[in-house]
Amino acid sequence: MNFQITNYNKKYFNQSVKLMSDTWDFNKLFVGLKKKNMINELYFKLSIIDSNYNQVIIDEDENVCGFIFGKIDKKPQSKLKILLNSFLTICKVLFNLVIGNLGNRTKAINIIKQFINIDKDLTVSRNKNDAYVNLFFVGSSLRGLGYGKKLMSSYEEVAKKLDCNRLYLYTDKGCNYGYYDHSGFKRIIEISSPVLEGFGDEPNGFTYTKQL
Repeated sequence: MNFQITNYNKKYFNQSVKLMSDTWDFNKLFVGLKKKNMINELYFKLSIIDSNYNQVIIDEDENVCGFIFGKIDKKPQSKLKILLNSFLTICKVLFNLVIGNLGNRTKAINIIKQFINIDKDLTVSRNKNDAYVNLFFVGSSLRGLGYGKKLMSSYEEVAKKLDCNRLYLYTDKGCNYGYYDHSGFKRIIEISSPVLEGFGDEPNGFTYTKQL
């Protein structure tokens, strides 16, 4: 089986969400969710909107086997388009919250607030010279074969050309965070959050950086 790295396309949306969900299933945090996979789809959409570097690994049948989505502030992009897409997606979240599609409204609001706080805690030292990694996943069938390294290395090269100082990302114990410990990254922040308890013991949230 041959694999190739290519630019992300909307046709890869469902497969990419499925791949992410196999590791990071945010749906399970919302009791009474009306639509299967809704939270994961919304999270993925927001990540895509916030990214200006989007690469996927596909096989010969165009099945998505991995991807990396990043944000480099120094890279030219349409800020108006980003704001519009973000606004529309946030409106969709609020609409589904109001009509009860996210389950119990009080519990759903509390979970969303906790995730906002997690984002603040884990990105507190991020700066404009960083190349931020929004999402990075490699399917279990390709792990250990060097494809994750290829995805990350390609992103590093683009970041270096744009004079970024380091890579910056955050993750939790639900992911293969050991990859970063063995790939030149430095863990600079650890947090313990109740909303992440289902992904592993405390501390369960980490920020990593890598000098370029």
